[in-house]
Amino acid sequence: MIYPEKMKKIRIYALKSHVDLVVDFLQKEEVLHLSTSSLKNKEAFKSSLTFPWYKEFSDLAHVVRTLAKLFNIKRKEKDIEVFEISYLLSKKEKVEELYKRITTLIKEKENIEEELKEAIEKIKEISYFIALYPGKAPEQACVIGITGEEKEVKRAINELKKRGLLISYKKKHLKDRVYAVLLTSIQGRSLASSFKINVVKYPKDKTISSLYKELQQKIRELKEKKRAIEEKIEEIKKRYKTFIEKLYLNVEVYSIRAKAAEKFKESKSIVVIEGWVPEKKEKELKRKLYFIFREKVFVEQGEAKKELPPTLLNNPKEMKAIEDLVEMIALPKANEYDPTAIYFFTIPLLYGMILGDVIYSLIAMAFSLWLGKTFKSKLAQLASKLWFLSSIAGIAWGLVFDEWLGVSHAFWINKIGAFFGFQGIEIYHGFSRMHFLPILMIVAILLGVAQLIFGFILAFLHEIKHNKKHALAKLGFALFLFFTSLTFLTLGGVLELPENALYIGIAFSIALVYYGEGAIGVMELTTAIGNSISYVRLAAVGIVGVVVAELINQAFAPSPERGLLNLLLFALLISLHFVNAVVAMFEGIIQGGRLNVVEFATKFYKGGGIKYQPFSYKLK
Repeated sequence: MIYPEKMKKIRIYALKSHVDLVVDFLQKEEVLHLSTSSLKNKEAFKSSLTFPWYKEFSDLAHVVRTLAKLFNIKRKEKDIEVFEISYLLSKKEKVEELYKRITTLIKEKENIEEELKEAIEKIKEISYFIALYPGKAPEQACVIGITGEEKEVKRAINELKKRGLLISYKKKHLKDRVYAVLLTSIQGRSLASSFKINVVKYPKDKTISSLYKELQQKIRELKEKKRAIEEKIEEIKKRYKTFIEKLYLNVEVYSIRAKAAEKFKESKSIVVIEGWVPEKKEKELKRKLYFIFREKVFVEQGEAKKELPPTLLNNPKEMKAIEDLVEMIALPKANEYDPTAIYFFTIPLLYGMILGDVIYSLIAMAFSLWLGKTFKSKLAQLASKLWFLSSIAGIAWGLVFDEWLGVSHAFWINKIGAFFGFQGIEIYHGFSRMHFLPILMIVAILLGVAQLIFGFILAFLHEIKHNKKHALAKLGFALFLFFTSLTFLTLGGVLELPENALYIGIAFSIALVYYGEGAIGVMELTTAIGNSISYVRLAAVGIVGVVVAELINQAFAPSPERGLLNLLLFALLISLHFVNAVVAMFEGIIQGGRLNVVEFATKFYKGGGIKYQPFSYKLK
């Protein structure tokens, strides 16, 4: 919980004749985080392993993945019935035949859809002309339908008239276009095509109405053919979906295996597999390997001088939401502190201090429950759990501040009492943020100082194992903040401490920082002071919400003398407090998050770890 799980690197030598079985075993065990083999014997071993079945498998995988896409099968984590590779490859012919059948049907469907589209466009074109001229064209004349912008249609008609090629015409307006039927000579039909208009030629041997009916019949026939093909496709999907799903999941399992083999090394008879195992599982994994494979495998300690072990966080389930947040922000390295347990207390603490209102915190809690129930994404679930946890702290701080919609509990008891004839009830007297703001600001800064000192001490304890000079600098930062805070409290009359001793402490801490990090480190001391002062926002941001809440209460709190107007005022009171609560909720998340992640965590925590991902069957 303080550190991530301790990891051990192992190297497994397996006979090439048994490598499939060994790899299958490792996938089932789900404990080995694979890493590229660091074996340096280049003459005996070559990089990466290609399984003998891989070429045939890759051809099968392409077809199966295409079918899975057509069948709308998703890659997801589930219990998988893993087939032998020989059985999987034996289905290649059946799969290719199925692929040929369904792609042929899909192609037929696409051709029919294209033909159907053309027929629908054609019938749409001629439908506008039926009312204007439904009959046949007379001898030695042509009937054409034209459509376009009014200006272009008018220009075409005038030009045909001018040349004596237009016998008669009818037109109508529809929205921003003009539709017209022209009776022209054959020469006139050719001329009409030269304008910026759409020209529809009437059939010479039939009426436009009969052509319309023919197209209607064709559309009905095409739709029926399309429906019949879709039924065949659905029948195939229904019949073979389970079969393709099993093949698809197996294809993904063996793809993981083939990809993993790129990290192995091989000789003529041996394959080398390396990876990281949680220390507490190392002995059990070795025992199982030797028990199952006997002399077919040999396991030794792997070389891990320069390689960063993967990070596996292991915290109580109550801290899972915080752990997910840590992974999202910056996963710690395997040799760093795991800040999950620290954040479990500090995130709610700072958020609650900013929100600091019992009712607002209950609104935040209700929001968190709604968020978790409504949205199922990982981010929404994480936000829901964090918000719920932080809302509990908000209620606690609200009780300390005695804030219930921005005012004390006594305010509301007496407001209600005014309607029923009782007054002057007060259960307890809280620490009012409005009345004790200067004290609250000092408390906020001292809370920041305490948190930063804690961060520097953590850094000191970590660095003392690796770099003693750097560790002493971290200790110097912690002592500087400690003695500086005591000095300000003494000069302000809050404490009575010997000033000379405090100045010596400050000088000593500066010397430690200079020894460990030089002049640059000494310059960073001002940053540490600035970080401490930034915690004043715990008071400042919170007090803004209190001021707004009090203004709302003064304007809209019900009272007996307002009569029926109280109904409207109560609705406005609730609505405006809800808006103020939402603003306060998000301010608490933003400002509290900044203090925890930027000001505090950077003092002892860098991140950049590699997530522990054991070799397994699981598809994610």
